[in-house]
Amino acid sequence: MQILLEHGAHVVEKKGVAVPGTIMPWDDRLFKHRSALSHVRSVEAAQLLAKADPDAINDPANTRYTPLEVILAQSMAYDPSGEQELFSVVKFLVSKGARSRRQHCRSFLLNTTFTGGPLQLALAINCEEVVKLLVESDRVGIEDQSGESTEAFIRLLSPGAANRWFGVVTGYQFRDMTRYRYLETFVKAGFPLNEPLVDKAYPLTIAIRDGTQHTIKELIRLGADANFTNDTNMHPLALSICKTRSLWVRETSDMGLDKQQISPHLLDACNIDGRSFHEEGFTPLMFATSDMIMPERFKTLIDNGADVSLTGRLFPSSPTINVLQCILQGFPRAHEQHEELYTSLDLFMLRPSQIALGFAAFRHYFAVTSWGRRNAKLEELFRHMKYPDDLYTPEGENVLKWAIDNLYSHDMKVVVEIATPICGIMRDPNDKASCLDALFSPSRCKNYLEFGTLDLTLQMVDILTAQGLPAVDPIEGDMLLHRICSITPRLADESR
Repeated sequence: MQILLEHGAHVVEKKGVAVPGTIMPWDDRLFKHRSALSHVRSVEAAQLLAKADPDAINDPANTRYTPLEVILAQSMAYDPSGEQELFSVVKFLVSKGARSRRQHCRSFLLNTTFTGGPLQLALAINCEEVVKLLVESDRVGIEDQSGESTEAFIRLLSPGAANRWFGVVTGYQFRDMTRYRYLETFVKAGFPLNEPLVDKAYPLTIAIRDGTQHTIKELIRLGADANFTNDTNMHPLALSICKTRSLWVRETSDMGLDKQQISPHLLDACNIDGRSFHEEGFTPLMFATSDMIMPERFKTLIDNGADVSLTGRLFPSSPTINVLQCILQGFPRAHEQHEELYTSLDLFMLRPSQIALGFAAFRHYFAVTSWGRRNAKLEELFRHMKYPDDLYTPEGENVLKWAIDNLYSHDMKVVVEIATPICGIMRDPNDKASCLDALFSPSRCKNYLEFGTLDLTLQMVDILTAQGLPAVDPIEGDMLLHRICSITPRLADESR
């Protein structure tokens, strides 16, 4: 090499192969790469070539890949002379200012099998010394303007999430403990754990959505804020609740399908009553009232100290409600039209609309599932409530009066089942008569189409009479069923 250089050999050839846009840096055709630096296997050779042509470090011939990238990529397909030799070569090139070719625009590689630059190539090679060297480099490390460090970090958190954002890649076949060491290397080099990465998602958010329990544990150990929230990110514990959603109609724990659990690391690190989205937001227990969440998850939160008496707003424009109201009305309500409910993927997944409710059989099964889950959560809630204070809304209204004024159809069945027992412990004895009388008032039946169906209405009459409600109205002398039937012709006349 020294003799050739002394006789006028060029470190970067004046002519060479034209590399198509789809060529990867490890392709055979890149053995014709114009820069001799791309083919070195020893630090001595690299030093000799760099001394002869210092500008060759970053490929002035514009062949799409810098020598650093080609050396790393070829080390994936061909065994290098040794990790220590590869480390020495990379260390020398980095010290001379080697960088990634794709500093600002890498979108044209999204449909290929590899989108990474030097940092991700080093991860794919799985040489820890080289990874640490590049992460700490100011050219291709965490300050790299191409955003490669962000992509590499997300791939360490969750390959699945990274594939959705950046495209599918090959490589990254290392053991979990190696993955966690790499995460620690990034963080110690200054990678921010409490700043948004992509689509305003934070590292801990990505780990909860798509990562493993150990990844969550490592991030918390490394300093991730386990209680952060903002207008687009849920409280981490609430997000973990949403991830445990049950997608099967009529699914129960006995079926063996209930695999998702609340992260124990979040239960230990988070404020059990941490708010989401804003200062008066829902607590994790309120999110657990969703019909898509198993009662076991609801009980887990209470067993870990969740306050059942707290109130909150889902969004700043939402009304303030308590946990009991969340269960009774179903969360989130099918007719709520908050824009945030549709833009938040995590909240949208709690909506029952993802089940095929267009079929009558599915609607029936979902209603049965909802009743069962709500009853189980109410049973657990009633064991921890403060009576009678928790039986009133944040505005001081009797919760049964609120339910009668605001709920309808299948949501009312659970209300009817608990109506008589609750009336017995209300502050004002007159609440019982006024609530139960309002339950079957003509105005309610008119405004809410009875209780959804005549069959459901009859079920509610049976429930009330079985609980001791007089079958004959004490005011007008009519039977309950007579009152229901008597208004049917009037409703029919008014609908013409």
